Amino acid sequence: MTATKHSAMLVLPSPANPPLTPQHDQIPRVVSLSKLLVLHNDPSAAKDEPFSLLLSSLKLDPGLNPPIDDEIPALHKVKSKRLSSASNDSIHERDRFRARFHSLNTQTTENPIEEENALDEDECEVCYGISSKTKKLNVVRTLDDKSSAAYSTTEPLSPLDPESTYFRDHLSRVGEEVNSASQVSLRKIFPKSLPLVFQWYFNKPLPPTNQMFPWLHGLHPENFTQRSFFVFQQMAHQDSSNDCNNVDFNMHFARPSDARFLICIEADADTYPEDKVLLNTIGLDEVLQKIEFSHREVENSISTLIYTLFGDFEDTAVLDNLSEIITRDCFITGFMPEFLNLDPDRGISLRNFHIQVAKLARCADFVVYSSAKALKAGVSKAVSVARLLRLAQILDERSNPKKYNVFLLEGGEISPDKGAFNVITQRPSAKAHEILSHSKRSQLFHHCFGHQKLHFYPMWESELQLKEKLETTVMSAASRLHNNVWLGNSWDHDAMIHELRLENYPDGIKEDTVHEYPKVPAYCEPSRSTVFHAELTPENFEMSLPRPKAHWKLFIHCHNDAKFPEISVLSQLLFKYTISSHMADDVDDIHHLEFPSSGSIGIGDCKQENLMCIVNTCKLLYLYSSSTSPGSLASLIYCSDGYTELSLLIFCYIMYAENVSLTDAMIKVHQTYGRPFYIFGSDVIILRKLEYLMRKFSPANPARQVEWGDQELITNKELNEVLLGPSKQEPPKEIPSKFRLGYIRNESDTETSESEDEDELNDTSSYLDKDWVEDVEGSFPSRILPYLYLGSLKHANSLALLSRSGVKCVISVGENLDWLHGHKFQHNNDIIVDELENGNIERYTIRPKQENLHRSKVQCSVELVIKVNNLQDDGIDELSNALPSMLKAIDEEYKRRDGDTKILVHCRVGVSRSATVVIAEVMRRLKLNLAQAYLYVRVRRLNIVIQPNLRFMYELFKWEEEQEAQKNPQGDALRKIDWFMMCREIEKLNLPYLGNR
Repeated sequence: MTATKHSAMLVLPSPANPPLTPQHDQIPRVVSLSKLLVLHNDPSAAKDEPFSLLLSSLKLDPGLNPPIDDEIPALHKVKSKRLSSASNDSIHERDRFRARFHSLNTQTTENPIEEENALDEDECEVCYGISSKTKKLNVVRTLDDKSSAAYSTTEPLSPLDPESTYFRDHLSRVGEEVNSASQVSLRKIFPKSLPLVFQWYFNKPLPPTNQMFPWLHGLHPENFTQRSFFVFQQMAHQDSSNDCNNVDFNMHFARPSDARFLICIEADADTYPEDKVLLNTIGLDEVLQKIEFSHREVENSISTLIYTLFGDFEDTAVLDNLSEIITRDCFITGFMPEFLNLDPDRGISLRNFHIQVAKLARCADFVVYSSAKALKAGVSKAVSVARLLRLAQILDERSNPKKYNVFLLEGGEISPDKGAFNVITQRPSAKAHEILSHSKRSQLFHHCFGHQKLHFYPMWESELQLKEKLETTVMSAASRLHNNVWLGNSWDHDAMIHELRLENYPDGIKEDTVHEYPKVPAYCEPSRSTVFHAELTPENFEMSLPRPKAHWKLFIHCHNDAKFPEISVLSQLLFKYTISSHMADDVDDIHHLEFPSSGSIGIGDCKQENLMCIVNTCKLLYLYSSSTSPGSLASLIYCSDGYTELSLLIFCYIMYAENVSLTDAMIKVHQTYGRPFYIFGSDVIILRKLEYLMRKFSPANPARQVEWGDQELITNKELNEVLLGPSKQEPPKEIPSKFRLGYIRNESDTETSESEDEDELNDTSSYLDKDWVEDVEGSFPSRILPYLYLGSLKHANSLALLSRSGVKCVISVGENLDWLHGHKFQHNNDIIVDELENGNIERYTIRPKQENLHRSKVQCSVELVIKVNNLQDDGIDELSNALPSMLKAIDEEYKRRDGDTKILVHCRVGVSRSATVVIAEVMRRLKLNLAQAYLYVRVRRLNIVIQPNLRFMYELFKWEEEQEAQKNPQGDALRKIDWFMMCREIEKLNLPYLGNR
């Protein structure tokens, strides 16, 4: 991942529409068995390298660099990436980001690094000289042998802090025999010290949120819009000043003074990658500027930099030699000694996950380590990499007085002592990256599993893309819809085709003969999730993948490029399966049909022939899958992700098979059949038109006698009824007498008029039984857990949808519900309002009035509303203050009904504020870490990609640390994954949805 290719996510506060909604025809999201190039397995990778064998790859570079030619080595691979990030009026428009190489500041200033050329305070000149001489004689000082000395996790200072005793006693300088540029001071660290250092680091809480923000949002000096946005927002929150003309744009914008992160760099990752890496390992291209100009310009820039930094302390010969060494380092690595500045220079952006590594590099210590293969070949780049990083730190220290260091990892074994902190993790698989090519970012492939069996993916600090695909595959695995019609994803199709080719078919099919639909849908049942695996081993990877559950031999693939099935083919199949057996053993034929995807059909496609194809496709599915006895034929409707592209066809089929309206069909698919789906606004219009047609030809229509062997024909009259008829047949509503034409009011009508008004107020059907499909554009709130929904303000404002879904409690995060304050609703219900936390939280307890119970046609299911005030998605408001109260309310409702309840958590779009609350609830309820819970919720939000803003995600990290500290004060770690590592994983997950990258 090249840092210069990133761009800002430009999302203004409280977007009106869901951000990052993928184009359904371009982003396959699950496992597929058929479209991958065959990956050749690496036999050598079959052996899991023991922990102790890592010794050879964790050695110090001897400092031997190959000679440099006059030509720039491999500069054709280092292309200039001059991109741009901009904010537009469109809320979700994303621009490309400009990562420019800024000319080095050549102005003569007071040298801020005098201590670099001086000796350490704890080392006199004589002692340091003796130390250097003993190193040249290969005599190791005693303190190196004690480098694993204990250092308590309760110590306030990092062991890598120059002020700590551990730093002074155990982290000595790298000698001149290794680092020939002694002016750029490097430190050595031994393998036995790493577990201690990492254990202290992961047990130390992240800096407070208010210290890190708004700095982490990205505050480019030229980005007046972003800087002024946060200044004025802070002023509005603090009411500190009404004078907007005298604004200090540097207020609170300096980098945090107490932040100290830990980053590891694998120096030879591009040439000699190892199978295992240290925790928090990133690429050099994520922190340093690439070379983007000529050999001569690099030499001039480095010379100017060296003279600026060290000119007051060294003579010309020393400076020229140092310039030559650093220039050589630049061409060996392909990078300049300057940290990347990826802060967006235009627009307001609250979700800059891609800049976090580059930002935290400015307040981090680095551990640089080599590859054993590169050491053996004598071409390791570790010392060159370390010098460039240290020089970048020195350059950066002119504006940041806090001192950080670069440490070279010395040779030695990282002891796998029992109880020692594990600092090693598996490298993200190179072949997995091939599998996750950009065009197939959301799809896995069956042929890769021979490779996957050779690898495992420990913990949750990497490979979230692969884990997302596996989780999506399992979540949307095939399930029964109606009779023997099944819905599934591309993996289900490929797995069945694989089984049909085996000699032992049908013995390998474990047929699901249970025809009762589960009370809790499988897709939101936590026990089926793959996120509970602490390690994604080959065994649980393979065990997690679903197997065929029926004898599917009729496949209908819904995708964007599909055309309607040929009417002649449908006619032949209808005739064949009217007279032939429906037992799988008696039928050898396998049929593949295609059907247009959801969102791809418009009114212009409603031609007579196409409508006939739709009706006869549903008829064929009904006929082919009519038998539910064991061993019967079954059909599978599938698409890439298992829920998007097939939704149009399944609602056509349910309306046809059961003679129900579109509204009832959606409720049945959601509640009875327990299937996730996603339809588009355009689908609602088409389905409304098709509803009349599907129900007219339905076998459940008592007025119709179906001839199964013949195709259904549509007359011109029926075509006109579809195209020109109303979208929905609504019964006429009686008009009150006072509004009738020609009515003259007199005194005797007063009592009658008042009675009619009272009846109108008492009639709740107008808002409880109204058609909600158009209001929510066909979408349902996402069911995350059996009792927990995540949705938008549209969902929460549809009281009819809430009542049909049985929602008992609504958690409204920062938004107002229209119906809650409506006159008719308040007339029919007793509402008790309790204010909590100084009015920041309002609790509405709702009870229907007894005198109106017998009058109401439909009862409101919502009994409790928790409304959180003063919480906007602006990157400034804190969610952590209200989070405990919201989680408490959810827990009380859950326990009060023994889990048999339904709770909707919503904000405006359902991707940021409410998503953050739901992630926290999943973490607490399922005892998952943040990365696991984030992935669990993300997959079940379906096509709407959850996007908590940067500050909310950071608050979740802090909340997780608090929970871990309470559960286990002497725990192994407060967090399982570091902040910047999680951000880069989220950025990888979002790449397929950012089309301008």
